[in-house]
Amino acid sequence: MKKKILNMFNTKSNSGFTMYDLIVAIAIITLFTGTIGTLVYNGTKADYKIKLTGLATNYAIQILEEIDKIPYEEVQNDMEYYYINKFNIPQGFDITIEVTNYNEGNDMQDLIKKVKLTITHEFLEESESFVVSHLKVREL
Repeated sequence: MKKKILNMFNTKSNSGFTMYDLIVAIAIITLFTGTIGTLVYNGTKADYKIKLTGLATNYAIQILEEIDKIPYEEVQNDMEYYYINKFNIPQGFDITIEVTNYNEGNDMQDLIKKVKLTITHEFLEESESFVVSHLKVREL
């Protein structure tokens, strides 16, 4: 008789989940999903930035190899638009080519030009620049 009375006042149900069990399960699933989502987002973001930097490096190599092929006298400032059109560089990239005399300020002959190529790209409102310097030597 005492067992029946004690069983009537048993507050724990064996027939399913309680509300507290459900709240704890939802909280754990939310934390797990948030953590996995953050990891996937950061991994994708880093992968895309690496691809953009690799693409900028590829464009820099192509442009500098092309500058090596042209005559010394044709290497000058304002060549950016020519290379943007030639290599079909997309709008997200900004290219600047600065050409200066290597021996500037000296009385030496003009035999070497310094070419500074800067490629800038933006990703998620962050700007990243890739700068390469190259020497163009006059052939005698």
